[in-house]
Amino acid sequence: MFKKFPAALILSWLLAVSAGAQGHAAGVKRVEALTADGIIFTVWVERQEIKSGDAIVVNYKVKNRSGRAIYLVRDNTSDVVFEGDESIIFPKPLVSLGGHEPCDYNFIRVAHGKSYQSHFKVSADKYPKDALHAQHTWDVRVGFGYVLDIRGLRVEEFDDHAPCKMLLDSRLKTLTLGSLSVNMTPH
Repeated sequence: MFKKFPAALILSWLLAVSAGAQGHAAGVKRVEALTADGIIFTVWVERQEIKSGDAIVVNYKVKNRSGRAIYLVRDNTSDVVFEGDESIIFPKPLVSLGGHEPCDYNFIRVAHGKSYQSHFKVSADKYPKDALHAQHTWDVRVGFGYVLDIRGLRVEEFDDHAPCKMLLDSRLKTLTLGSLSVNMTPH
């Protein structure tokens, strides 16, 4: 009643079926996270399909559902980071505790019950040179930092920036959202 099949044939069929069952990347367009403090971070891309000369624009919105004002922390010295030809990272603010270089951060106040919306943009001149000539699917990740209390974090209050950076580091809360997908095709 049943035919006997060689084990190698069955094994190769199982491997083919399981490989096909993995599917393709879903192409994530929007990611949202709710922090324990009641803050909703949302990142999204309007255009997932772009040409190699086009800019990548990543929108973000921060909705404050906590019981108090929060302060987004922006590192004025950080720039977009490319990890090979696969990932684009907008880094979260990091506090460099070594040295006495300036504490170059700004704070964006988001009142209780309010939202703040903006975007990050990567122009084509920032892309790795080899990325402009081949099709790529970029994995885009966006980092954020915020504090609940900015008392004592004004740079102008310090002659030496080290205490300011230590205080910021003790209060800073960070998160990274991803993996947004952006497909780039050459012109």
